[in-house]
Amino acid sequence: MYGIIGNANKKKLSDLVGITWDEVLLVYEGVGKALAEKGHAILMVPEGAMLAVARAYKRAGGKEFVGLVPSADTEWGCEHVNATECDRTIDGFTWVEAPYQLVKNADAFIELGFGTGTCMELNFVKYNNRFLGENKKVIVVKELLRNGRLPVEVEYDLKDTIDYVGVRKIKEKV
Repeated sequence: MYGIIGNANKKKLSDLVGITWDEVLLVYEGVGKALAEKGHAILMVPEGAMLAVARAYKRAGGKEFVGLVPSADTEWGCEHVNATECDRTIDGFTWVEAPYQLVKNADAFIELGFGTGTCMELNFVKYNNRFLGENKKVIVVKELLRNGRLPVEVEYDLKDTIDYVGVRKIKEKV
């Protein structure tokens, strides 16, 4: 199962990468379609712009969209999370625990734009790989990063984990 990580704020993502929202949607469509066609399940927090990936995945015949729902969070709440589109959910945790739940439950990841939440998720990938002996890979879609690369500090820590790919080649990598 692929964990989908990235920036859920469409305006922020478009502004930071310097492409239009329509161009971002084309990338999301390509990723969702490739994952569906290869028969992979997807896992993500069903919120914001990232839902466009799940919708593209389902339109392309994707069989299992698993939503992470931080339903135990009484401090921040989860009213904006849209679990209705999920085929099933994993819940009973807080927002603080959400990045760990994503990394724990996915076999590999597709990274679609960088942000502070993505940084937390990548940090859990790093430590799970190091301390638990896992070898979970991260496919990084170049079109949704400034200059097509992660920040050098992240790249350094995950050099054996990340694989940069353009959206046109995503199907070959998943």
